[in-house]
Amino acid sequence: MNEPYMDIATNLLHDIRLRIEGAVVIYEIDALPLRRLGIENDMLVSAGAYDTIGSALYDLRQDIQKLYEAHMTEVNGVSK
Repeated sequence: MNEPYMDIATNLLHDIRLRIEGAVVIYEIDALPLRRLGIENDMLVSAGAYDTIGSALYDLRQDIQKLYEAHMTEVNGVSK
């Protein structure tokens, strides 16, 4: 028996939120030395790329949060 669309969407949104939160944590903690190395070694393109990736991750996280809130409002019939 196939899962209804809303169940699939809910499960996928939960998984996507966990993945983006994990990616942001890795970006902030593990990849931070890469930016510093880029600046210290006069590799400004690399340091700039780090910042660009960070901006994209933060924007994606914000978009996913908005989508998740809208989805949960639809599923539960209530809003914040």
